[in-house]
Amino acid sequence: MGGRTEARSRTAGARRRLITLPRVLLLGLFAVAALLLVLFGPALWVIWRSGSLRYDEPQNVPPQHTAIVFGAGLKPNGTPSALLSDRIHAAVLLYLNGKVKQLLMSGDGGLPGHDEPAAMAKQAEAEGVPAAAIVQDPGGVHTYASCQRAHDLFGVTSAVAVSQSYHLPRAIFTCRRLGIHTVGFSLARTPYGGDTALRVREVLSLDQAWWELLAKKGPGWP
Repeated sequence: MGGRTEARSRTAGARRRLITLPRVLLLGLFAVAALLLVLFGPALWVIWRSGSLRYDEPQNVPPQHTAIVFGAGLKPNGTPSALLSDRIHAAVLLYLNGKVKQLLMSGDGGLPGHDEPAAMAKQAEAEGVPAAAIVQDPGGVHTYASCQRAHDLFGVTSAVAVSQSYHLPRAIFTCRRLGIHTVGFSLARTPYGGDTALRVREVLSLDQAWWELLAKKGPGWP
């Protein structure tokens, strides 16, 4: 009986020695590091991997067939927001510089009085792009939908994703994973309010896009 008691005592002592404060802290650090890797690792990888595919001067952009212009909201009067207006202007520059043959205006056009593609097309025409070179997609309600519909419905196989610089990694990654050879172009004519918040939110959106495409398409970078 005494032997069993002594054995149990030794086992309990060994367990106490294993569960020490430094060990607990180390395990906690490993857990935090793993969480950060899951949250931000994919986003940072995509940002790094897409670096050579992003441009901010129209003359440096490799020629592609289509510029996919992603919607970014309208003002109360129905005209493009500052973010969207810059995207449209950037796409116009690509067209006028002979870098693309058509503009695909992809945005939300499903609500009465809120037609992003129509407003986008109107600005592009006012800046010199002929109507025949503009295609409207009112079903591009988010980045994935814009890329998927561009490929599946409009037959786009090579494109320039036109957006703000912080959004380009996700746009390029998504379109490439969905079968479109894609580079990106951004142009900012004026500072945007809430830019820091937009960039932080975009990291989370990029991480979500990576996991979503991983589940649907498997691992890889096309």
